[in-house]
Amino acid sequence: MINSVPKVSIGMPVYNGEPFIREAIDSLLAQTFTDFELIISDNASTDGTESICREYAERDQRIRYVRQTENKGGTFNFQFVLDEAIGEYFMWAAHDDSWCNKYTEINVRFLNENMDYISSTTNVLDGFDEDVYPIMERDSGRKRVEGIVGRHGSNHMFYSLHRRIELVHNVNSFVMCRANDWVFLLYVLSSKKMKVHAEFKCFNKRIQKQTGNSVIPKIWSEMKDSKINYFIPFFVYSKTALMLSPTVKTFGSILTLNIRTFLVQIRKMLRNLLALR
Repeated sequence: MINSVPKVSIGMPVYNGEPFIREAIDSLLAQTFTDFELIISDNASTDGTESICREYAERDQRIRYVRQTENKGGTFNFQFVLDEAIGEYFMWAAHDDSWCNKYTEINVRFLNENMDYISSTTNVLDGFDEDVYPIMERDSGRKRVEGIVGRHGSNHMFYSLHRRIELVHNVNSFVMCRANDWVFLLYVLSSKKMKVHAEFKCFNKRIQKQTGNSVIPKIWSEMKDSKINYFIPFFVYSKTALMLSPTVKTFGSILTLNIRTFLVQIRKMLRNLLALR
């Protein structure tokens, strides 16, 4: 019999996750820390995701599967699982990631013992972005934001175990913009410290190296809802960073990020134009 209010809530937003979702769910159900609920929000998948999730929900009472009537977008789905959560701690779980069986135990223990931290996670399997980890533990929220701007990399820290109530109070909801996971992380870091346990490589972030120039064209293509995004691709992110850490270093990092993104897309557009000739 599990507790009526679990210690941990895990939210898994998914759309067409059939190829990987079994591995993700299996790794969560194998956790040594067992006092959790798993909320799966299916954004009206058109593949076998629904049947897989219903199969697992029938086998394990900790799983709650919700199928949305239509695809309401990724931002809605991430917000939905957070809103449905009731645990003291909360984490998002991508449907194509996996975790070693000690992942939740390590992070629950740390947060229980360190009230000055809002979030905790472990290293990813290849130690990607390790030089960023100490920045998360600076005493000043402004310095934490200043140090992370433009250096999010895979942003696997977004998928940390968080204090749920503080998460809701400090961040409230996702900003409707590109790179809203980056914006979200800025608010988290401005409020309290985050811990990344570099010695434990327990997190398999399947797409962790899909960063930098490889995704900038995709980012640009999704940012045409406002003319200003043509010239300042990360406009909302930039504005948020400067609001939380109005320093020369923050401004320089933001300027570099936006210029680099703008130039990459211009080169891509020119190549496409030349190919049509």
